[in-house]
Amino acid sequence: MFVGVGGAWKRVLDMFVGVGGQHKRVLQGWVGVGGQWKTFYVGETITLSGTVSVPNFGTALASPPGQTVTWVFGSNGTVMRNGSPFNAGVEWNSAQPTPAGSYWIRGTHVQGDNPSGGFSLNTWHALTQDRQLTWASDGGPSENWVRIEIATDSSGNNVVATGYYGAEFVTP
Repeated sequence: MFVGVGGAWKRVLDMFVGVGGQHKRVLQGWVGVGGQWKTFYVGETITLSGTVSVPNFGTALASPPGQTVTWVFGSNGTVMRNGSPFNAGVEWNSAQPTPAGSYWIRGTHVQGDNPSGGFSLNTWHALTQDRQLTWASDGGPSENWVRIEIATDSSGNNVVATGYYGAEFVTP
């Protein structure tokens, strides 16, 4: 959606309305066009962070063996690291808690160990449920990460975001 501001058209990424003293996100509404009411949808912003040279790490002690780092990519548009919000309100979908579109996620191994639990790598999975990846320490220091991609189709022809996430196990 665009609005006129100072003689220029500006794109509106997020729309809010005041309800009972709180601001609520508007995901869709109605607009009059040519004498008819038409439904409109507010655009979602899909964002992942971390690069191949600077991935997002969850950090844990390497010892004792079995310490874990878990990333959860939620069906509600959020990313959680070890049970806490990561870049709340930004990653992965700006339309939290109810993304309007359909999205798929894929993880691809980049470095270190593969995750010890969670969704299968190299396969597209619908984000209709939470998808998680967990790494467990083997007792020694390591850096392990994957490339995460989000697409608007189940075959990954339209990737809309890419980021890098993993686990870093450190010695005390």
